[in-house]
Amino acid sequence: MDRKIRRSSKAASKTQAKMSPFLAQAMHLHQAGQLAQAEAAYRATLAQNDRNPDALYLLGVLSAQKGAFADAERFLIRATTLRQPFPDALYNLASLYIQTGRQAEAEPVLVNCIRQMPQHAGALWNLGSLYFDMGRPLEAAPLFAKFLKLQPDHFEARLALATIYSNQRRYGDAAIEARAALKIRNDPQANALLGHTLFMLNDLDSAEAHLQGAIDDFPDQVVYRTLMATLLSRVGDFSASAILFESLMQDFPNDPYVLFNHGTMLVHTGQAEKGLEEVELANALKPNDPGILTSRGMIYLQMGRLEEGWRDYHFRFDSNQSDANRLNLTIPAFGDNERLPDHSILLWPEQGVGDQITYASALSDLIKDAREVEVLSIPKLAPLFKRSFPNANIITELASSRASRHMPFGELFARYRPRLPAFSGRGPYLTPDPIAVVQFKNRLELLGPGLKVGIGWRSTSVNRERMRHFFPSLLPWAPILKVPGVVFINCQPNTLPHELDEARQAFGCRIEHFADIDLFNDLDASAALSASLDLMISNGSAGAFLAAAVDTPVWMFYASDAHWDRLGGETIPWLPSLVPVERLWNENWDSAVQRIADALTKSAQLGQLIIPLCASPLRIKP
Repeated sequence: MDRKIRRSSKAASKTQAKMSPFLAQAMHLHQAGQLAQAEAAYRATLAQNDRNPDALYLLGVLSAQKGAFADAERFLIRATTLRQPFPDALYNLASLYIQTGRQAEAEPVLVNCIRQMPQHAGALWNLGSLYFDMGRPLEAAPLFAKFLKLQPDHFEARLALATIYSNQRRYGDAAIEARAALKIRNDPQANALLGHTLFMLNDLDSAEAHLQGAIDDFPDQVVYRTLMATLLSRVGDFSASAILFESLMQDFPNDPYVLFNHGTMLVHTGQAEKGLEEVELANALKPNDPGILTSRGMIYLQMGRLEEGWRDYHFRFDSNQSDANRLNLTIPAFGDNERLPDHSILLWPEQGVGDQITYASALSDLIKDAREVEVLSIPKLAPLFKRSFPNANIITELASSRASRHMPFGELFARYRPRLPAFSGRGPYLTPDPIAVVQFKNRLELLGPGLKVGIGWRSTSVNRERMRHFFPSLLPWAPILKVPGVVFINCQPNTLPHELDEARQAFGCRIEHFADIDLFNDLDASAALSASLDLMISNGSAGAFLAAAVDTPVWMFYASDAHWDRLGGETIPWLPSLVPVERLWNENWDSAVQRIADALTKSAQLGQLIIPLCASPLRIKP
C-alpha cells in the first residue's frame, strides 16, 4: 500500500506563487533531486523567518526522504502549528508515523487531515488502509468508498473493499468491487475473491470458472478446492464432487469446513448417518460455528430429530448454509424467558414465498398465545393472509408496526412443532376467496368433462442448481400429458407462450391458460384457482405449497435427500393433501413422471384420485 511521504503538487504551486527567492531556489533544487543543496536553501529561508510554514513543511518532507525522521517530525509539527488548516503537512506527518511503525499516532493526524480536507485522496486511502490493517473494517470501508470516487481505477482499494464486503456477507457489493478490480488488473487474488462471492450469491455457473482459476493459481488453498467440490455437489455432479472431496480429505483430514461440506454432500447422496458423523466431527474441531451448526440442524430435521434440528437451525441467520435473511429491527426479539401474553409480536418473513406459506401453518398457535400478532407480509400474500388469519394484523410495511417484540417466521416451528406429533390432526390453514373459487369452478365446468388438473414444472428463479429440482420444459412430461380424459390447467407463473404450444403440438394434449390471472403477483387469485382444481401436479415450488395449503390434492415431484421438509417420513407433515413423488440423487425424473402418469391414468378412468407410488423403485427398504 502506497503510504510514501510526498509533497502535494497543488500545495507546491500555491507555495511558489508567494515564496521568497531562497524558498524558490530550495524547491527547484529539491525537485531536481539535489537534496543537500535544497536543505541548505530551506534552512537559509528559515534563518530569515523561522515561522515560515512552507519552508518548515518542505524541509520536513526532505528530512523524511533522507531518513532523518526525528527532524522531519519536528518540522512538520511546527508547520501544522503555524498554519491551520494545513492538510498536506498533516498527511505527510501521518505518513511518517506509519512509515516508522507508529500507527496509533498516525490515526488522529489523518482524521484531522480529512476534517480539514474531506476530499484528500491520500489521507482517505492511508486511514482506510490503517483501519483495514488494524482489523477495523467497518471504519475502513467508507473511507475506501470515498477514495474510490476520487481514484476509481485504484486496484488495491477495490480489492480491499471487496474483501471487507465479502467478510461482512455483503456478497453483492463484494462481487461488484471484485469485478471492478479485475477490470483494472487481471489479478489471481481478485479472481479468487470473485469466485468466492459468486458462490455465496448462488451464481454457481459464473462462480465455477473463477474458482477453477483460483485453484490453478493457489493449489494449496483449501478454501477454493472446498468451494469447488461443494459447488459440484450442489449442481448434481456428485461423481466429480466425490473425487475432489476425496483428495481434500487426504490433504486436509482435520479441516472442519472440508468435513462439514463433505458430510453435507454425503447426506445429499443418501448417506445421512455417515454425513452426520462428519458434520459432528467438524463441530468438535470448530465448536459453535454457525455454518456447521445450521448444516447439522438441517440434517437432524431431515432425519426426523426435530428438537435437535430446531435448536441448531436457530443459527441460520449467522450462516451461509441457509437463505434466511435477518431483518434489522429496533424492537427487541422475543426472549426465551418472556411471556407471549405480555407482548404484541411482529412476525417477519426471513425467506421466500414458499417458506412463508410453510411456517404460516403454525401461525394460529401464536395468535392464540400472544397478546397481539402483527404479520409483516409481502404484498401479494397479504389478502390471502388477512382472510386466513382475521385475528392477526397483516401489514405490508415495517413502519406500520406497533409491536413490542419481534420473531422471525421460522421460529414458529421451533416453538409450536418441536416433535412430529405436534403436526398431526391439522388440516388446511389458508382460506381462498370463496366467491372466486365458485367463479373458477364455473369456468372449469365450461371446459367440459374430465379431471381438471393444474400443472407447474419450473421455478420463476432458475439456475443450474435449482434445475435439479425442476423441468426445463413440459417435454419430459410426455407420459402425463398424454393421459386421456384430463383437462390440464396452466398454473405456472411467468409462462412463455411457446412453452404451452410446444407441449400441445408434441402430445395433442389440452392445456388451458387463463390469461386474465397474474399467477406470479396475484396469489389470492392463484389460491382460488388452485382450490377449484381436482388435482395439482407440480415441481416443488411455492405454487405447489399454496395449493396444498388450501387443501387441493397435490402430486409433487420431490428430489429426495435434498430437503428436510419430510422430517424423516414419507410425507410433508403440515400439508396432508400433498404427495411427494420422489426421485433419488442418482436417477432422473423418468420414474417419477411414469408413476404419476400411471396414477393419473387410473384416476381419469375411475373418476377419483388414485395416489401414485411415492418411493423410487431404486430405494432399498430394510
